[in-house]
Amino acid sequence: MRAALRRAPALPQAMPALGMCKGASSNMLSCNSLGMLPQASPAAGHVPFAQRRAAATDAGSALTQALLDALLVDAGHLARKAPEDLTTQDICEAVSLHNRLPHDSSPSVSAIAQQVIRTLLSYRGWLLPTSWRNDLATGPEKWHASLPAPSGDGQLLPLAMDTNALSQLKFRTAPGAGIEPLVVVGYEAVLEYIQEGNSRDLIGLAFNPAHEGELVLGGEEHLPLLRSWGAAMQAEALLETMLEEYKKGPLGGEVPPASPELTRALLDAPLAVVRNMDNTNLAVDNTGKNFIVLTCPDAAALCAQRFGRNKVRSCDAEELRNMASEASREFGFAVTFGPNLVMGDADPGWRSLAVTAEWLAVALTPP
Repeated sequence: MRAALRRAPALPQAMPALGMCKGASSNMLSCNSLGMLPQASPAAGHVPFAQRRAAATDAGSALTQALLDALLVDAGHLARKAPEDLTTQDICEAVSLHNRLPHDSSPSVSAIAQQVIRTLLSYRGWLLPTSWRNDLATGPEKWHASLPAPSGDGQLLPLAMDTNALSQLKFRTAPGAGIEPLVVVGYEAVLEYIQEGNSRDLIGLAFNPAHEGELVLGGEEHLPLLRSWGAAMQAEALLETMLEEYKKGPLGGEVPPASPELTRALLDAPLAVVRNMDNTNLAVDNTGKNFIVLTCPDAAALCAQRFGRNKVRSCDAEELRNMASEASREFGFAVTFGPNLVMGDADPGWRSLAVTAEWLAVALTPP
């Protein structure tokens, strides 16, 4: 596949350098009002359950619910893997899972697809083809590759999972010193290159273009979702750091205020709340005092798959800020982040940061 080179945007000051991402901690705070009980991490040597099913159907036939359940198990296993432990084999498996999904928006399909996207955007070993342009009047500049979108409208950012996948790309021109692969984290590439305002014609990502593990996510269907994921995963990284710092302080101490970077990420994240089972109020965590706030698309999709779509309600930052401002002082909020930690056929659960209503109201106030 042929790719063109284009000028690379300047790195935003507020964003960490590409390839730098804090690892996940094994400690967690649970949110269990919906029966969400965290369990142990999956054992090493996991063999995809879906691959063991003899009942796997041909691509053109309808998927059975049993197979969807199997794919959900496999997607959850991949999503729970620490980013630093993801391998190229995991990426190929994630793409394979996505390619086996039917084209519908059922809760099961959505829950699988969103966990696949988490896996792809968590991978730390993506290679972005770049090159120095030495033929410009303004002097040398770093450019990155782009590919024409299948629709012919806009360009895609190509990301290769390793040097073998990168070698499948053929460039029309490679001026200067030739192609230099830049190692990037998936979600950080979204933030730098395709977030709104960063590029007018990049409309998505092409994972492993021209390779057997190819997957294209872009255009009107996927671009808003990718941007939401970028903000959500940036918020996750900042919440992770905040939680670790909080745990180093005195027991029962106050959670430090949200940084401007965290506020910006939360304002752009796809926030959602969950209704309790009798629809009389919002679901709370295991303390019974903190309303659960979901911050990622896969969390909302898993709740919809488990409890029903009518139990999950998306809300923008302003609405949630007003909700927090009006909340009784006896109630706080459990802000969830990270992948679903629960294996098997059980209610989902996540790490969370318990904060006061006042903290959340301030954190969701635009600067």
